[in-house]
Amino acid sequence: MTPETPERSFLGKRASVLIRHEVYVRPEGFEVDERSLISFRRSWILFDEVLMVTLHPARAWAGAVLAGFFGLIFAGMGGLFLAVEKQNPWASLVPFSFAALLLVLALIALVVPRWTVTVQGLRSRAAMTRPSHGQAQELYDQAIRLISAARGRQETETPPANFGPEAPPEPPVLAFEPS
Repeated sequence: MTPETPERSFLGKRASVLIRHEVYVRPEGFEVDERSLISFRRSWILFDEVLMVTLHPARAWAGAVLAGFFGLIFAGMGGLFLAVEKQNPWASLVPFSFAALLLVLALIALVVPRWTVTVQGLRSRAAMTRPSHGQAQELYDQAIRLISAARGRQETETPPANFGPEAPPEPPVLAFEPS
């Protein structure tokens, strides 16, 4: 018999070439699953431990540079085919087509941002990406609502802290006169 786990609902994800982050909402906070090719790590961010929530754009610089580099390589291959094959200029059509496609993708990666919502806790961080600002703003608002509701519940459920009796007064300072 397996113990029952509290419900969790999917909130968002962030995927890169090697690592995939999935963020879930649980009653006590956020749960972050990080998967790579060889490992799996689960971490939690409790609602009362959230330090900040940010919404910011990010551009795929590495992808743009890589696509631009390969686009230039294919353009060079097309130019080489065009110089070598004088009777058949259509031989360079395929490399030039790939070059144009890759250069357009590089330009799109530089111009169009991916919006990222980041929840920073004391010990871990959850990041989720969205393609449009509107979707990311909704995700950001949802995270803020969840954190505010949990902190409001916590304030009403917990009594005010009692720090015990007041500290005794400091002893008087006696003047010491050497004889």
